[in-house]
Amino acid sequence: MAWGGAGLGRSTLLCELAARLTRGEPLPAGGDPRRVFAIGALPQQLSAGKLFAIPGQLAALEALVPRLDIALIIVDPFVAFLERGLNANNEQHIRRAGVALKDFAERTGVAIVAVRHLNKSAHGNPLYRGGGSIGFIGAARCGLLLAADPDDPARRVLAATKTNLAQVPPSLAFRLRPIPGADVARVVWEGESPLTAADLLLPATNRERASTLNAVRAWLRDRLAAGPRLGTDLQAEAAAAGISLASRRRARATERIVVGKTRGHHGHSTWSLPPRDSQLAQPPPPPAHVEQVEQVEHLERRKRKRLP
Repeated sequence: MAWGGAGLGRSTLLCELAARLTRGEPLPAGGDPRRVFAIGALPQQLSAGKLFAIPGQLAALEALVPRLDIALIIVDPFVAFLERGLNANNEQHIRRAGVALKDFAERTGVAIVAVRHLNKSAHGNPLYRGGGSIGFIGAARCGLLLAADPDDPARRVLAATKTNLAQVPPSLAFRLRPIPGADVARVVWEGESPLTAADLLLPATNRERASTLNAVRAWLRDRLAAGPRLGTDLQAEAAAAGISLASRRRARATERIVVGKTRGHHGHSTWSLPPRDSQLAQPPPPPAHVEQVEQVEHLERRKRKRLP
């Protein structure tokens, strides 16, 4: 089951998938239009203009499978073909339609792609972002999300939201390229993308906050790569770089920075990377401020020994 927002090229992507299957070739490939059929209503079954209905008309569709040698059925959008009386927000109704499609696929060996749109929920779990009942994704073997790349709006990313067939596959990126002399576009694949479905659905404000946090974390790790640093020095450098106190604290907590203290009654706080990171490189000498404090303490101990 796939879903995505409007204007992202969802239909073009599904045509790309259908085209590949008509030729039995890997992406990218042109399709064989002689093996593509668009069914809005079944002949001799429904009156003109009346949509094919699920699950009531599946038996009639099943009769066409051997005649047309059907390998893939795309239902776009799924709710438009629900039988009258079935509510897309009712889990029992959706389960009924989903089970009927599942049985149909098992009997015929036909793969089915059912499309639905995103809802307006701000829920962080991608499984709950599809329109209608949760039964939609519950009945599916695999769930896919199509969204724009937040860092490149002209780029599209196809990410898995659910799979009970294998491990979650990597997300795939592609662009829609115009075809000279035609009013349609074609899919041009660009390989894997590190973005997950959760990343693609992250609200813009949260995405900006996460991007800022990642930048401060990288800055902090770079400053501590050579060894412990005085907190006051880091504070001054962060202020000069325009990094807020809140961002610095979040980065410190996320990176699990070790906060220590130099020796002496008036010791200064120090920051250092966690032990597992510090062991990757040879530990450098402590900052000059720390050495000075230790020298002063050494002189004070010698002085106390001389006293009667």
